[in-house]
Amino acid sequence: MKKITLLLYLFLTVITLDLNAQVTIGSGSTTGQSVPVEPYYGYSYSQSIYLQTEIAGAGDITELTFDFAGSSISNSNDWTIYIGHTTKTDFTSTADWVDVTTLTQVHSGIVSLNGSNQVVVDITDFTFNNSDNLVIAIDENASGYNGSGDDFNCFITGSDRSITYYNDSTNPDPSAPPAGNLRNTAPNIILGGITSSLAAPFCTENPTPTIAATGVVVTDGEVTIAWDAPSTGDAPTSYEIFWGTTSGDLTSIGAIATTTTPISGITYSTTYYWSVIPSNAGGAPVSCSEWSFTTEDAPPPPANDECVGATLISCDDTLTGQTTVNATGGSSSSCLGSIGNNVWYQFTGVEGTITVTVNSTTTGEEAQIDLYESNDGNCSGFDPANCYASGGSGTNPYLLEFAAEDAVVYYISVGNWINGNSDFDFEITLECIPPPDPIEPPYLNDFSTFPGTGWSEAGSGQIVDGPTGTSGDWITTNFANDAGHVNGSGAKINLFSNGDEEWLISPDFDLSGSTTLFLNLDVAVTDWNNSDADAMGSDDEVHVLISTDSGGSWTSVTSFDASNQPGNTREAASEVDISAYAGGSARFAIWATDGSSDDPEDYDFHIDNFQVTGNGLSVEENVIEGFSLYPNPVNDRLHLSALDNIEELSVYNLLGQEVLRTQPKVLSTQVDMSNLPTGMYVVKVKVGQQLGSYRIVKE
Repeated sequence: MKKITLLLYLFLTVITLDLNAQVTIGSGSTTGQSVPVEPYYGYSYSQSIYLQTEIAGAGDITELTFDFAGSSISNSNDWTIYIGHTTKTDFTSTADWVDVTTLTQVHSGIVSLNGSNQVVVDITDFTFNNSDNLVIAIDENASGYNGSGDDFNCFITGSDRSITYYNDSTNPDPSAPPAGNLRNTAPNIILGGITSSLAAPFCTENPTPTIAATGVVVTDGEVTIAWDAPSTGDAPTSYEIFWGTTSGDLTSIGAIATTTTPISGITYSTTYYWSVIPSNAGGAPVSCSEWSFTTEDAPPPPANDECVGATLISCDDTLTGQTTVNATGGSSSSCLGSIGNNVWYQFTGVEGTITVTVNSTTTGEEAQIDLYESNDGNCSGFDPANCYASGGSGTNPYLLEFAAEDAVVYYISVGNWINGNSDFDFEITLECIPPPDPIEPPYLNDFSTFPGTGWSEAGSGQIVDGPTGTSGDWITTNFANDAGHVNGSGAKINLFSNGDEEWLISPDFDLSGSTTLFLNLDVAVTDWNNSDADAMGSDDEVHVLISTDSGGSWTSVTSFDASNQPGNTREAASEVDISAYAGGSARFAIWATDGSSDDPEDYDFHIDNFQVTGNGLSVEENVIEGFSLYPNPVNDRLHLSALDNIEELSVYNLLGQEVLRTQPKVLSTQVDMSNLPTGMYVVKVKVGQQLGSYRIVKE
């Protein structure tokens, strides 16, 4: 039959029986308390307090019996025992030992287990005065130790009625013991030779819930039971609770000192049978009445328990009083591996960044959020195992951010983080941040701030399908993995696992004010996490893409593969004339894939200085024979010389803006660069009738 375990509210397990001049105190089964000794350590010293109300009888104590739960004390059997009176009811600190000089030594020698797995010690008689409390101290002096499971059974006392010290190498001196460890337990014990003066108490009265009560409310899987102490006779010191779901077949679930306790593990629509047997040092009544009650029917699940009943939520809404209590549908196959029983919300997207925040109002519980994009506007339009975005990290409140598209229907699933508990109350807030205004050229992203204002990532999707998801594996690092590189930082993607598809997506651009447009960027390929050269895989590709319909479709404007891959230092990719897209709007992306072949190459593809300008910055083909410029990098003066007159000279920054212009009309000249900011520049010269372009670095 199912046994219900009491929570830690259950304390002070005290059962006292009158049998052949002995008092039994405690019938608990709590172990690992290191009292009366700690067999798993070489040495130990402990003290435990037993209350006068638990003994209730004057006379000579002649024997002590302890209840063992392990298999051997062969290496922890050299005991010296002290007994004394005390006014203490508990220990108040780790140094609050009872002075051993106030105690009486009643035993010193070897102890052993009997056939009932008890340690029975015949002691020098100790006369108990039946007015003070009793303290028993045990000093264990054998240097060996037994197993980790060799423990004594203890009962819960509520307050700290035991103190213990144990150590493998230090044998504590009872006259000056070190700071110990407090325990809210005491060892089960039989005091031989003494008889309680109390009479067994009468049965308890007035149970709550009342006898045969129905519709009893269940709160978080618990029902609190209570009763009154007997109105006549000697008072009980403990109450043993018997519990079950079959009348006449009840099981003890422990004993406590109070007259009320919560019972856990309660289910709806169930009849429970129970009784309470009071006891004191004089014993317990022979029998007491059995009571019963029936719990309430299970409340219905929330209205948004299923996707088809999803609650509508809109931009800037905060819905309070939300709950998953009595929800269903918790799954071990959700996006993050598992989710507690969940509820649903529906949101019609507006273009921009959406933030969903779930704030748990249930102590100790946190949210998991799974987000789905429906391809038909209904619950049938998505696979519950494939999220558009998801999150949950055991933090509260939890925030999930994603990029939404206008008029697309999204479903939000909210459940408890990982542990599957459905008892979870919360509030949910949805905030909508519109996209930034489109960017007008000239534009430069040097990835010094990653990924750049308005840029985003996606971790899957072919070019023909577009990006999927809201996170990816692009990172920022030193360009070409070179801490001293003139470019400084850049963006990179590691390509090693076949099938990997990674997107780095720009914000929208307004190209309506331009007639000529050029796209430039720096690229490099290095070995993974170092600056050595490496090769791209056989079917690996990196593309620069453009979309003119807000990401609905994409076109490659330039690409790299094993046949044209860049080197490991820095190359300016061939300038791309994108003037055909002038006059409209556009969005760019860098798309990288490791292909389908499982090649051994493990490399980093780097990009930097992504530029959209109205002036061409290409330096690939425009080199004039006999022309030279130095030094490069330059600090102040740039020297130029040619075989023909240098007719014109212009310097452009990477935004395509002209920052310096001169017409020297001589064979050699100097240009003062000292007033220009540090960075990369393009120098365009006209020598005779030839045009040339050169990239320089200003330090």
